[in-house]
Amino acid sequence: MTHEEMLAALRDIRLPATAEGGLLAECLVAIGIGLLIAYALHMLIRPFIGSRKSDVPPETIGDRITRLRSAPPQDRAVALLHLVRQHNQDAYHHLKGDLYRRNGTPTDFQKLEAALDPAQVVHG
Repeated sequence: MTHEEMLAALRDIRLPATAEGGLLAECLVAIGIGLLIAYALHMLIRPFIGSRKSDVPPETIGDRITRLRSAPPQDRAVALLHLVRQHNQDAYHHLKGDLYRRNGTPTDFQKLEAALDPAQVVHG
């Protein structure tokens, strides 16, 4: 085989016109590359975009207690107990024993609200 014959034989070698998975594989690769570029742009731009902060102040415990005063008694008691459990663990542990007795849901709302008094609340 001469050098010219070898070069002529090499010119016939070609890659297939379509990829092994067809059009679907090509589309998935294009979507993946597009998502990767979008993520990279997002990470580059993110430090320059300010976070959205709400103008509405966060709801205080007093606001929650006031809102709960219009709830039905059982719902009010359960909601106040949840607040006590979140904000005053010591008071909740004192109330917890009575919860599992018959009619154990406390209805002394003043006692529950006093356990949530901001002066007595343990944040944590």
